[in-house]
Amino acid sequence: MSRTLKSIKIITLCTILFAVCVSAQAQQPTKTPRIGFLGAVSASALANRIDGFRLGLRELGYEEGKNITIEYRYADGKFDRLPALARELIDSKVALVVTHGEAAIEAVKQVNPNIPIVVGVTGDLIVTGHALASLGREEMLRASWIRAPS
Repeated sequence: MSRTLKSIKIITLCTILFAVCVSAQAQQPTKTPRIGFLGAVSASALANRIDGFRLGLRELGYEEGKNITIEYRYADGKFDRLPALARELIDSKVALVVTHGEAAIEAVKQVNPNIPIVVGVTGDLIVTGHALASLGREEMLRASWIRAPS
């Protein structure tokens, strides 16, 4: 199994855990979890990653349109569109946003600094200062640290 596929599976698992936690906190067990996906580039440029993301969801028992909803927005390389697209996603009441790249992360954080962000692919999160809040403290995560079980 390729390293990219392993990373996609881990990202998918993190996404599901966040969605389930948020849904559980809201105490709405009948509500279908909603995930936002913000792409800085085109849908065609991310097609393989999206396919892997959907595969990972299916392996965890989630089927898009059946028991999970994913809202997609793509900036098509026009980074100035990212804040408006992030606003659309957050206004659509997604539980979290899956994204990649520093510009997309910043756009989501500017719109809502409290929404969980799952980062698929980006540079060094420690150097750029992007952090995820957890249990009242800031933790820095770097995608390359995450390893799938053998």
